[in-house]
Amino acid sequence: IIQVKTVILIGLIALARKFVFLDPETGPAKVAALAGATLALGATYWLLRERDDRTAGESSDDQS
Repeated sequence: IIQVKTVILIGLIALARKFVFLDPETGPAKVAALAGATLALGATYWLLRERDDRTAGESSDDQS
């Protein structure tokens, strides 16, 4: 089973690395595209984490 959260987190790390090593002559379109991809992956990771937190809370309520 592929752990989706792990894959998204690795993608976020790779994008952050791209920002660190970004060429100073990079055009604004490429920077905007990287920023959009980072926001999309970040939002996806946040939604997955919220879902996991919600399901963990429900399962702990069921056990008590």
